[in-house]
Amino acid sequence: MKDMIMMKFATVALGTALIAATALGGCASVFDGGNQSVNLRPSSVGGTVNAKVTSKTGTQNIQLPGTISVDRDKSELLVTVDDPCYEKSQMSSSSSVNPWAIGNVLFGVFGLTGTTVDMNSGNAWKYDDTITVPTQKKPGCTK
Repeated sequence: MKDMIMMKFATVALGTALIAATALGGCASVFDGGNQSVNLRPSSVGGTVNAKVTSKTGTQNIQLPGTISVDRDKSELLVTVDDPCYEKSQMSSSSSVNPWAIGNVLFGVFGLTGTTVDMNSGNAWKYDDTITVPTQKKPGCTK
């Protein structure tokens, strides 16, 4: 009788673990996945600055200061100042490991599925929440 109860308990525990591992397959994808909002601000004070942000998915125009939505990815963001009143400049911002992706390690063998999901979707990465873009206003520009 005890053996039967233990076998039933083990079966339920294993089933629960498998369901949890599947449901939480990619911790970063589940808790922090998809797009990320990034605040971009100019290093100079006052006025707005036209810029372009290039990511793996394409190029978006933005006015600094502003917020842009980008897909999470391992590739860098490239910000280009493209304003007639400012010196042309470019800067890149690297992504880093998304802390939620580390949760996959906690699931042991089942974490392999989560790690694969997060790496393939790009959700294992994140950009800084705020990026300061170096800007220098051209002398005599009245914008």
